[in-house]
Amino acid sequence: MVNPLEDRRLSPEALGTLCYLIANPSEASIDHLRRRFKRGKDRTQRIMLDLIATGYVVRKQERHPDYMTFEKVNYQIIGVEK
Repeated sequence: MVNPLEDRRLSPEALGTLCYLIANPSEASIDHLRRRFKRGKDRTQRIMLDLIATGYVVRKQERHPDYMTFEKVNYQIIGVEK
């Protein structure tokens, strides 16, 4: 995989968000990132979609086993070492 710092597909916002997520993987939620970077929901979601499209992040959402309702969305960083 390409070094994220040299990956020209990433916007400066996406690169900064990825670096933050590498350092703080447990804080990979849209709400947390919105508060941390003072961005709106749509902008934060767009950045996460860019990171998914470039292969650095995967989106996971499980169903509650009893009610079959969707649980909280989780994002996981992949292909990047700390």
